[in-house]
Amino acid sequence: MIIKEEIEAKVEALLGNGEAVGRALELKEIAAMSIAEGGSSYDNFNEFVESMKKLLKLFEAPFVFVTWSLF
Repeated sequence: MIIKEEIEAKVEALLGNGEAVGRALELKEIAAMSIAEGGSSYDNFNEFVESMKKLLKLFEAPFVFVTWSLF
């Protein structure tokens, strides 16, 4: 059976002096800004979607086949 003190010791060892928690919160904020409107991930995803729309339009357009002959 695991006792309370063991759990406390493991949590303390994992979190240490709070630096890991602080860094995790910092990374959380960076990630949130990245996916918010105007963030890098937001902008990159929108650029990808627009590229796919343009590509789909190319395939929707009627194909024009040009044939030619040397004779």
